[in-house]
Amino acid sequence: MTGRAWKASELRLKSFKDLHTLWYVTLRERNLLATQKEEVRRLGVTYEPMQVSQDKVHSCRKTMARIKVVINERRRAYLEALKLSEEEKDKQADRVLLELQNTELKEAAQKYRAKKVEIKHRRRLLRKTAVQEVKA
Repeated sequence: MTGRAWKASELRLKSFKDLHTLWYVTLRERNLLATQKEEVRRLGVTYEPMQVSQDKVHSCRKTMARIKVVINERRRAYLEALKLSEEEKDKQADRVLLELQNTELKEAAQKYRAKKVEIKHRRRLLRKTAVQEVKA
């Protein structure tokens, strides 16, 4: 990996597979730079052009941090979508339950009214029969 660090906006356009690949390419580059830095230190080289560029190390670390940010953004968006989906399912279940309760309530009200009418008819019949018995 040479050049500048990847921008987060560029990484957001990449697929998960591309980000995964880029992560390992960047990790390999970072490990290579660390190995070179250790080798230069071990050999005691003080000549400046032979030293490992801190800009390259910084670029690798920055890219890796941005990849983590982009993946975390996607993870949070996924979790939020799951949460919204669950809330929508709950709302739908509540609507169905409310509709069922409403239907049961209407049926119970109809039965109550029918029973009330039946009781009125029985009372009328009882009154009529009681009046007829009194007359007879």
